Amino acid sequence: MGIGTNAGVTKVKGTLVCNVSGTSGHQTVSFEDDTDVVPLSFQGNASFHGTLVNPVPQVCLDNPKDTAFLIRIVEPSAFFNLWIAFGGALSVEGH
Repeated sequence: MGIGTNAGVTKVKGTLVCNVSGTSGHQTVSFEDDTDVVPLSFQGNASFHGTLVNPVPQVCLDNPKDTAFLIRIVEPSAFFNLWIAFGGALSVEGH
């Protein structure tokens, strides 16, 4: 597959990672939470909407510069959980 295609990846999930460095505030552990699985188009586009499974902890809101949103492979399963991209437009809301 060439550039501009999904290269055989058909399903992905988003993973919010807060406190990436593991040193924000009093928390020494990173926080991760996944979105629901979504299809990846042939052109490599995916859209994430909705809420995360777990509440967003305060450390995510206190230090948004130490937050990442990763796009991770679900299918094909041989590459499960490998991250392939970083999602740009991210709005993290608490409560």
